[in-house]
Amino acid sequence: MIWAILTAVVFACSNLLIRYIITNTHWFTILWWRSIASSFFLLTTTYILYTQSELVKILNSVQANPSTWLLVCLTGFLGILGFIKAINSLPLFIVIPFTTLNLISPVASYYFLQITATGLQITGISFGILGLTLIYYQQDTFYSSSTGWRWLILTIICWGISYPLSQSLIQSTSPLFFATSIELVVFTGCTLILPFKKELRSHMMSGVMPIFKHYIILVALLIVGVLTNGLARQHINPLAMLAFSTFSEIGLIIAGYYFFNERMSLLQRMGLIITIVASFFMF
Repeated sequence: MIWAILTAVVFACSNLLIRYIITNTHWFTILWWRSIASSFFLLTTTYILYTQSELVKILNSVQANPSTWLLVCLTGFLGILGFIKAINSLPLFIVIPFTTLNLISPVASYYFLQITATGLQITGISFGILGLTLIYYQQDTFYSSSTGWRWLILTIICWGISYPLSQSLIQSTSPLFFATSIELVVFTGCTLILPFKKELRSHMMSGVMPIFKHYIILVALLIVGVLTNGLARQHINPLAMLAFSTFSEIGLIIAGYYFFNERMSLLQRMGLIITIVASFFMF
């Protein structure tokens, strides 16, 4: 129980900190330094915690499903990129519900894994569409024309595909190894982008030093979140994990109201409540 609570709190704080940092620096700066620090720590932790035989078993699992690993890592990287870009220009009360309640996952589960949605899940999808429509319909004109929506849609699609596929990969390897793989792909993707984007190279160090301590705290939160999430999944059922992540979502939106003055209309609040209810149906 304690690991699930800690995971919910840590991920809420990390997303809130990303929102704060991104208002003071360039989006690529946070993506670059986050991937470097997380990759280094997770690689070191993986090397320390796993024996050679366990690592061989994990690598054999990777070799048995190369196309799945490639697709999950690619969609994971694009999802993280889209999330950071979306949170840069859209309020938390829009980004968080749309990415948390991912309506693409049931479709991806059917297409890739031949898993058919149950009646309750279809009900959840219907409620989810209604709730997200209320949140979108009542948005400000500035947000409706924002390019952040394109990045948000990219995140929804990518994470919707990667989530159902990642569950089997985590079971055959480990949450820690899976997280390490994703972070390495994010770092590799950032590195490959640099030669083609001169303006991004100028932002690698942009604004880092004035808020360096915030980067340290962010990376620490992300690392703790990965570790506690892995432990929580081993000791608590998925429905309880969903409940804690839902409370985390609510807390994050409330924090957005107090720290960034992101105010919701009455219909948007109703939409948020409906999406929370829908998430339990979709479990």
